[in-house]
Amino acid sequence: MEPVDESSAAVAVGKSSPGKSIDRVTLGPEESGRLDSWLKQVNESSRGFLSLTKSDVVNFLIRNRKDAFDPKELTQIRGDHYEPGRHVTWLAHEIKTALARDDLPRVEELQSELQSVSLLKPKRSSGTDAVKSPTHRVSRRKPKPEKQH
Repeated sequence: MEPVDESSAAVAVGKSSPGKSIDRVTLGPEESGRLDSWLKQVNESSRGFLSLTKSDVVNFLIRNRKDAFDPKELTQIRGDHYEPGRHVTWLAHEIKTALARDDLPRVEELQSELQSVSLLKPKRSSGTDAVKSPTHRVSRRKPKPEKQH
């Protein structure tokens, strides 16, 4: 009888072998809470004959998800993580490269994009395209008493 290769056995049933983590991710508090809720729901629905882990649930979700984001999802995830400073830095590099190649149509295209960059970052929490207004610092110092003559 041949020894069983755990890694190929794990692949055959669609699970990674214990102790051989392929990748790790960090969840935000909201996402972690949602995952805990799903895990509780699955474990309670099995009446005790299943004991799934968070990894089992996440792997199930990923495995059963379509292979690509749709345009609306791409717009949403890009908006959630958009950083205007990085966008401007990228544009500056692209403009410099286009100028070096003497690619004036590309330079004009990039300049137009640069002009449209808003330095105000959209709110993450709302699903709309709302823009957070800049915060203004308010002095909390007590006014100095006026000198009396």
